[in-house]
Amino acid sequence: MNFIYVLLLIASAVIFVGLVYFFKWRKGYITLLIYNHSFLTGEKIKGKIIMDIKKHLVSNKLVVGLKCEKTGEGYFKKRLKREKKEILFDFNQIVDKKKEYPVGKYSYSFSIVVPLNVSEGLEGVSSTLLDLARGITRKKSIIKWYLYAELQCKKGIKLSKRVQISIV
Repeated sequence: MNFIYVLLLIASAVIFVGLVYFFKWRKGYITLLIYNHSFLTGEKIKGKIIMDIKKHLVSNKLVVGLKCEKTGEGYFKKRLKREKKEILFDFNQIVDKKKEYPVGKYSYSFSIVVPLNVSEGLEGVSSTLLDLARGITRKKSIIKWYLYAELQCKKGIKLSKRVQISIV
């Protein structure tokens, strides 16, 4: 009898996850095209945002940005290990302001410059004594860079896409 309840619980969870993905893609999606995935500081990142809108949307803004995240192990209640994410750098620029999007495909070209002071700001974060002391007892932190595009709409709807890149 308990097996049936567990099976029903698992089936309902799978259906719930499927519905979440269905409703997410119902409004549309964003594709982010870039011509290179490795960049130097001060270099321009050029690319294209392609949006396929499947339902009429009223947006607040369309932004493209550059984000750096540090992922590592953190501790919760002294014993339970959890993954901890920390945003080290977040820079974005507006591609398009408030606008109505009827059903259709839209394309925007963008160019964003990787700031020169990126490595200076991250040196202090990764080489502190606290991180060295923690490095003995836990896994190393991983730093990842992302280029992202977001269409922020009214009523809490947000279409977004992010692509991992490397900055040297």
